[in-house]
Amino acid sequence: MAPLDEVLVQPYRVDESAWYWSLPPVARMRAEGLRFTTPVTVLVGENGAGKSTLVEAIATAWENSLSGAQGRHWSAGVWLLDEPEAALSFSSTGSARWSGRSWRSSGTGGRSSTDRTATCGTCGTEWPGRAVRGTSRRCPAMIVPARVGPATTAPKDVEPMTETLLDALRHTVAERGDALAVRTRDDAVRWTWSELDGLARRAAGGLAGLGVGHGSVVALLLDNRPEFHVADLGAVLLGAATVSIYNTSSPEQIDYVLRDSGASVLITQQSYLPAVEAAAAAGNDVRVVVLDGPAADPTPGWDDLLAADPVERAADVTAEDLLTIIYTSGTTGPPKGVELTHRNLLSANRSIGEHVGLGAGDRVICWLPLAHIAERDASYYLAVLYGLEVTTCADPRQVGAALREVRPHFFFAVPRIWEKLKAGAEASIAGRADAERTVIESAVADATEAARLGQAGDPVPDDLAGRVAAAAPVLASLRAALGLDEARAANIGAAPSSPDLALFFLALGIPLAEIYGMSENCAACTCNPAGAIRVGTAGPPLPGVELRIADDGEVLMRSDAVMRGYRGKPEETATVLGADGFLRTGDIGVVEDGYLRIVDRKKELIINAAGKNISPSAVEAAVKSRSPLIGQACVIGDGRSYNVALLVLDPEVAAGRDADDPSVTDEIARAVGEGNRRLARVEQVRRYAIVTDPWVPGGDELTPTMKLKRRPITEKYAETIESLYAGGGVEAG
Repeated sequence: MAPLDEVLVQPYRVDESAWYWSLPPVARMRAEGLRFTTPVTVLVGENGAGKSTLVEAIATAWENSLSGAQGRHWSAGVWLLDEPEAALSFSSTGSARWSGRSWRSSGTGGRSSTDRTATCGTCGTEWPGRAVRGTSRRCPAMIVPARVGPATTAPKDVEPMTETLLDALRHTVAERGDALAVRTRDDAVRWTWSELDGLARRAAGGLAGLGVGHGSVVALLLDNRPEFHVADLGAVLLGAATVSIYNTSSPEQIDYVLRDSGASVLITQQSYLPAVEAAAAAGNDVRVVVLDGPAADPTPGWDDLLAADPVERAADVTAEDLLTIIYTSGTTGPPKGVELTHRNLLSANRSIGEHVGLGAGDRVICWLPLAHIAERDASYYLAVLYGLEVTTCADPRQVGAALREVRPHFFFAVPRIWEKLKAGAEASIAGRADAERTVIESAVADATEAARLGQAGDPVPDDLAGRVAAAAPVLASLRAALGLDEARAANIGAAPSSPDLALFFLALGIPLAEIYGMSENCAACTCNPAGAIRVGTAGPPLPGVELRIADDGEVLMRSDAVMRGYRGKPEETATVLGADGFLRTGDIGVVEDGYLRIVDRKKELIINAAGKNISPSAVEAAVKSRSPLIGQACVIGDGRSYNVALLVLDPEVAAGRDADDPSVTDEIARAVGEGNRRLARVEQVRRYAIVTDPWVPGGDELTPTMKLKRRPITEKYAETIESLYAGGGVEAG
């Protein structure tokens, strides 16, 4: 066993499927009064007094972290390797508790494996209590010190033992009652936390009059507007769960969600009323409340709901009660209702909030569909938990303008939005006067090269570093022009993206970090830390997440954020959720130095005629990233001798130009050629066709979250695809 003073803060591997952290020396912790500054997991292999000493030192550091005026959001988990059922957790919320936890490992039949050891293949150090399939690559005896210093920002005072969203709401209202909670872009609506709470309690009173209570389900079909927060919280105050419906849904899709979820009330607005009225369930089984129009007799209207007596005492809900139902994208069949509890969502959002360093009053924008788990996290659950200031943006096409108005501290977007922001910045630079444009382009090129070298682990030459430092004002002006000059955390996810995209924003000084998750784990699995981003990866596991890679390469994860199950579908639940609590994500991935890299969806990998495995999303990202004119790309090649692609123009960038316009065809040819040069020969697109039909979210080709519906696409465009393999379309350069 390595001496305790050699155990420092660095990642090391215990087995082939998990990465953990160890602590700084006890002596340093005591002498320097160190505070926790990052999420950390501590493996304790000492017995007797040594173990007690380390746990005591951890407690001391915890107290230091809480007592200092300066602190950073963090959490610490302590696992005793010789007592696998015991775990001690601390966090910046002020909580400290022991809980049960079993080590589980492949080949042990799910039993705690206390009789095995993890052995370092380099120095021979043994760590008891963890079954392994291989040797560790790094261990506490072999590592070097990492930076551990005083914290730099005040921790968010989240109420200890907050177990439900109602606990979080109560605490935030008590602590920040007069602070701004939610507003519209034009400030026509500005509600403080006390006002929001009061309105939600009135909405709860009205919903109770419609029979909503503990265990009920309330559906919402609304734009991103402050009333969403009122309606959702009103239902939750009664112990009900909520389900949001995508605004692009057809009457048939609305009917499906209402019936499958068992909703008894639907709150909507005039613009969606025609589709709602055409949904059979809305007329027969569901009471419809219209937000901005006359009441649908005999159901009261929104104003009638708010005129009810407020609910003074919230329902007695527990952490295991259902909080929301999120419907999957339905890329491979009918959408499934993902049941998420209070425990699931609070655990996930604590992990995210601590990881990105959120604090009270931080500004966020509510702009993605609130039926998407990422948006519910970013601008609703995180807002209630941390006391954030939310600005609603009803039209997602205006998110660029909203960024410049709000200047958020935390911003999440899907890759297509980041691509548009990049294209807009580049167009703005191209429109400058020659001398100014040359200066800016040189600054961006130098910063990008420095970022690329840093990512590769190569030294940045002194002259390049000097030019980048001198260009700081230029880069700052670009950040300000985007509205991201105050962003401490910026995340990209929900779809594959090109590494060049992240490098561009890193060059500007925007910490664009990939985050990975799905509805089934509350969108909380892995995330790149802002200070240690590795482009092309989805980052290390978030606090509380256990990660494994199955023998076939599938990513498996376990945490308190994993769903209760698919609503009414126990057999489908059992196919993805094992008895050991690990979720089969359906994604193929690899772990590299503790960082997860996603290869592709397991069911979407192309296996060509030669038996080669190809990631279609990687090919699509390589092509799309070369031109903003390409709005969507779908690569086909399964069972074929080469790949072909269907390309769709971005209507905003095309600006009325037809697909056969020479400026369009030339630009597409250039982009496909450049994309191909970034790919292996077997991955390259041999021929392509420009599809003239628009692909819209919720349509035949795209899910509401803009994921490709590959099977429907191949069926709808079968004739075009066959013509490409017969020599039609355009041959790629």
